[in-house]
Amino acid sequence: NRSASFFFTAKSSGFVLSTLRQRVHPQMDLTLAAAEKILTHRFDLLGYEGLNYGDPIDWHLDPVHGKRAPRKAFYKVPYLSFAACGDSKITWELNRHQHLVTLAKAYRLTNDQRYAGEVLSQWQHWQVENPYPIGINWASSLEVAFRSLSWLWMYHLLEGTPAFPPGFRQQWLRAQGLNGRHIERYLSTHFSANTHLLGEGVALFFLGTLCPELPRAGSWKARGWEIVLEAARGQIHTDGFHFEQSVYYHVYALDFFIHAY
Repeated sequence: NRSASFFFTAKSSGFVLSTLRQRVHPQMDLTLAAAEKILTHRFDLLGYEGLNYGDPIDWHLDPVHGKRAPRKAFYKVPYLSFAACGDSKITWELNRHQHLVTLAKAYRLTNDQRYAGEVLSQWQHWQVENPYPIGINWASSLEVAFRSLSWLWMYHLLEGTPAFPPGFRQQWLRAQGLNGRHIERYLSTHFSANTHLLGEGVALFFLGTLCPELPRAGSWKARGWEIVLEAARGQIHTDGFHFEQSVYYHVYALDFFIHAY
């Protein structure tokens, strides 16, 4: 029962692409330039340019400081220890997989199979290198949430194209089901129980809405939306500004609210 729809459908993609070419052509050029860089496994992250994660990509690496997080069960990974893991934020930023969305966009804009092939190759390699529950990339539920949202965008950008092999949706659903179960079980109700929890709630809401085949979809949708509403009531001052009183966090929260809405 796939009754839910994304922001766009495969049938509407022609109109969307035509509109983009007419109105935001410079942005399209930037997307393609970024995608070309990603093909070489060099990434611009957190102000660092051209970070090299190797070939194949080392998903556990902080390349700025040359440190690799240990492959232990996620609850045993000391991700706040620089000596053990380096800067976990650098490692996590790549593992949010927002660059897979860039590659998927580049494929839709050009039909260049290199981009679609790289999306699939990286996605499948990540599954092998990050078996649940091993590694730093399971240590933060917010990071799992970001990755889940990226995989949703990745999938819907490529849906209806020759990019995915037969049976890919089942692989993808299994991975998203694992993400949803992890987020639900380890919600940030004690650590960063505001901005982290909001991102996790949005991811649960999206998974529950867009993956209705999964057994927990209904519960995730309801719990995720409840978290979003609680955050809107509890994190926003009466003047409309986010309670962290930081422009960055205000934009972060507003983006999540609008995305979910």
